[in-house]
Order: sequence, then structure tokens, then C-alpha cells
Amino acid sequence: MHSSYTTEDLIRHYNCGDLNSVVFGQDTAPVPTLTNNSLSDEDAALARNIDLYFRQELIYNRNKRMGSRVVQLMEQNPDQSLFFAFGAGRLFFKY
Repeated sequence: MHSSYTTEDLIRHYNCGDLNSVVFGQDTAPVPTLTNNSLSDEDAALARNIDLYFRQELIYNRNKRMGSRVVQLMEQNPDQSLFFAFGAGRLFFKY
């Protein structure tokens, strides 16, 4: 999500019905982009590969593992009420 959005901005977008375009239309994975204009083509390609690797390993694979663990706990405890808490950022990733 764009870091300069205030709570008031988000409320206004929500009330106007365009919050989806602001929040869900962006990749919010908290991995900084490693590319910049001063890199050679070779270094830029390496930076893109590193960026993709970290996104895959630190974000997407972690989320898959977490989801699998939640399902496993629910299946192992069908007669129990379970409570799971996740950071809100987990909900906004484009998969």
C-alpha cells in the first residue's frame, strides 16, 4: 500500500467505494524493491532475481505454510473453537 495514505484517506476511499483500487490493486509485499536506475543491466537482472527470491521465500511460501498449519489445526481439533490472529498485511497480497 502507498505509504502516504492516512487513515482519513483510506476512510474516504472506502466511503467512495474505490478502496479496492487503492489497496487491493497493489502488491503490498513488504520486501523493498532492489532495482534502481544506476545499476548495469547485469546487476539489475541479479537484483530482480534476488527480489523475486525473497518475495517467494519470505512472503508467499511463509503464507502457504501458515495456511497449511491453520488447516491442520482445524482438522485435528474439529470440536474445538480456535482463534487465529494475523497481521492485516497478510490479507492484501496478490497471489
